[in-house]
Amino acid sequence: MTRRQFLSAFVAGGALLVPPVARAIDPGFWTRERQLWIRRDRPGRAREEFRVIYWANGQYDYNNYIRLCYLFRDSLTEDVAAINARLLDLMYGMQRWTELEAGVLLPIDLLSGYRTISHNRSLENAASNSEHPRGNAGDIRFPSVAPSITARRAKYFQMGGVGVYPSFTHVDVGRVREFVGKLPKRASQ
Repeated sequence: MTRRQFLSAFVAGGALLVPPVARAIDPGFWTRERQLWIRRDRPGRAREEFRVIYWANGQYDYNNYIRLCYLFRDSLTEDVAAINARLLDLMYGMQRWTELEAGVLLPIDLLSGYRTISHNRSLENAASNSEHPRGNAGDIRFPSVAPSITARRAKYFQMGGVGVYPSFTHVDVGRVREFVGKLPKRASQ
């Protein structure tokens, strides 16, 4: 598939929803294997990194899905929860788009995924109705890609919320909305 065909699928609207026009442009994009390359750095711990095919032969690969759920675990409590597969699909689409733009596959840096309710409540400026405790959200960035560019790509999918912060982008598969996030006072000092 050419870059033009790929971007045309997005402009046609909601590529993850696979509208007929997108299937006509590249009928195989959403039926071929879906691979994610995600890495996570946590203070005081070794980097974790998975590059896995999580969807193949028309279905999700359970073992690799579990690996990704583990990577998305709560960074404070280490609790693991089911991550919404639509979030993984959104990240897959964003990663492929970024690859076409950059000319090389770039990893997704996952800063925050699932959060327990108590962890979420303890965070300054965290939304009380956050999608993180539902396994529907990730705070991400791509190396050398501005958060505003990452947000613009996420918005094309119309899959949920998109928030732009100074150093990362929030994406979720809750209700469609957009916002500019504020960092906690202690993080911005």
